[in-house]
Amino acid sequence: MIGGFAVIMTLGFLLAHIGHTIPVFKDIGGPAILCLMVPSILVYFHLFNDNTMKTVHLLMKEANFLYFVIACLVVGSILGMNRKILIQGMVRMFVPLVIGTVTAVVTGLLVGKLCGYSLYHTFFFIIVPIIGGGIGEGILPLSLAYSALLGQAPDVYVAQLAPAAVVGNILPFSAQVSCHVSACVVRI
Repeated sequence: MIGGFAVIMTLGFLLAHIGHTIPVFKDIGGPAILCLMVPSILVYFHLFNDNTMKTVHLLMKEANFLYFVIACLVVGSILGMNRKILIQGMVRMFVPLVIGTVTAVVTGLLVGKLCGYSLYHTFFFIIVPIIGGGIGEGILPLSLAYSALLGQAPDVYVAQLAPAAVVGNILPFSAQVSCHVSACVVRI
């Protein structure tokens, strides 16, 4: 397991640092995108030797370190919140949150239907990953749940869910940049 930690931590810190230094890329989740995509590409092109792959497989699959990380993220996020502020904030945000979520889901289902996807595929493989909260807290638990329910390996579902989450998180940033650029052009 120590070898697996050495590989994933070294590569993770290096890719996160690179992602933080690229100017526009860092604003759209560059560190997370690099940490997700570069190792996948390296594995796809067989650029890791067999011992490295076995070590990481032992850590992530056999020792179930992925389950531990997910549990720590969820529990740590909830326990790290101030109870009083959490209750006050939830009371104020509940109605707009429900209305916004329902509107986003209905809009997403309509666009998915217009693009030729089934409502099932659109909801579970496009909308839920986008709303789910990113890779670590959204895609990974979803892939484990889908794997338990549908019977394929979690890797299959990560590959299907991650593009929706990445693109879904980039597009709001692009819309925000377009609005700022338009406002600057109007001022000029």
